[in-house]
Amino acid sequence: MHPQVIRPAPPVPEQRRQGATRHAWRTNENTQHALCYVDLDQFKVANDTSGHDAGDQLLRQVANIIANNLREADTLARLGGDEFGIILQNCDLNTAGQVAEKVRAALDHLVFTWQETSHTISCSIGVVPINNESSGISALMKAADIACYAAKDSGRNRVSVMSLDDEHMASQQGQMEWHNRIQTALQENLLFLECQLITPTNRQNNGLRYEVLVRMRSAGGSVVPPSAFLPPAERYGMAARIDRWVIENVLQNLSQVPEHLEALEACHINLSGRSFDQADFADFVVDLFGHYQVPPDKICFEITETAAVHNLLEIQSFMKRLSLMGCSFALDDFGSGLSSFGYLRRLPVNCLKIDGMFVRDIETDKTDFAMVRAIHDIGRTMNMITVAEYVESEQARVLLDQIGVDLVQGFGIHKPCPLQDILAMDPSRLSKQIARPGGHSE
Repeated sequence: MHPQVIRPAPPVPEQRRQGATRHAWRTNENTQHALCYVDLDQFKVANDTSGHDAGDQLLRQVANIIANNLREADTLARLGGDEFGIILQNCDLNTAGQVAEKVRAALDHLVFTWQETSHTISCSIGVVPINNESSGISALMKAADIACYAAKDSGRNRVSVMSLDDEHMASQQGQMEWHNRIQTALQENLLFLECQLITPTNRQNNGLRYEVLVRMRSAGGSVVPPSAFLPPAERYGMAARIDRWVIENVLQNLSQVPEHLEALEACHINLSGRSFDQADFADFVVDLFGHYQVPPDKICFEITETAAVHNLLEIQSFMKRLSLMGCSFALDDFGSGLSSFGYLRRLPVNCLKIDGMFVRDIETDKTDFAMVRAIHDIGRTMNMITVAEYVESEQARVLLDQIGVDLVQGFGIHKPCPLQDILAMDPSRLSKQIARPGGHSE
């Protein structure tokens, strides 16, 4: 006996999915059913490397495997892309979790072969109850999606079972609301750029250098703290889109101010590790340099230590290609991951940014002072420029100068200001600003 299968290609129309969900929901007010949201973890790799025909065949095999692990009364549907929905009829939440785990294990054993190339597959599954407390079909689908995100956030290839009143569910739901807000910000031009000067520790004028910082306005016009929107952007797949927006806007702005560009030593741009999940990211960046004609040696891309460790091969390839064009690279937040220094030899890094957690209390904490000195010594041994972040006082700057750190950045040096303000300033006037303590852009 086989479950009802709403064929997985093409995706099921919304009205058919809602009809199946309503049927399960209304069968008996005292009976509990369950909704499972299945998201394949490695489908994009198979689809990108072996082609769409292979991807379609893989989806068919996945659908058959899922169906073979369900009951006759259950319903399977493809929701779109590499996502599937399962309605488990007359099934309490505990049993639904067991069924979902059975499906996950079955897919984990799938080895898909296409033209002598083999691909493994796994899935993340979110499970939520369907009962008379469910507030509506749209809310139910959203809850299942949230549970699935929780499974992916916990490491992928696992099942996350959540009740609708789960505290974690509420927390995840609040986070996911940011996905829509960030998407709206990108569509309605609510993002904007600020920058913060990075200056020589000894206050000598060695050229103009600053880091670009992305900011966001709410629909009402107030500024949203970066700590509120950047973490959910990373978690829910929006960080790569923000990176592309930032890079294009920076290059577009710089291309319009040749005098500023000539005085510029380096404009630092942060990159999320999520950008390196996309095969065309390097092509996108290279094309932008060609379009806006900004010299690549004016741009320093910052990559966090954690991202470098987790995406080492992809980042190596990106850095090699962009380095040949003239771009430089900084390893950001160095020391926070407590990783081996060995992998530094495998990356063409020009600049080491010492994590602010060691710099902030350097005046009073001897351990932090020793850590900063150790990181600086390693950077100097490998011929890297060292930068201390979160410098908030003149005393901290003096101590960093004594250690030999090359550059400093933080509120004690310069408070972030709109990028347009820096671009509009006369370069010679800006040089005086760099040499002045606690600089505020005029």
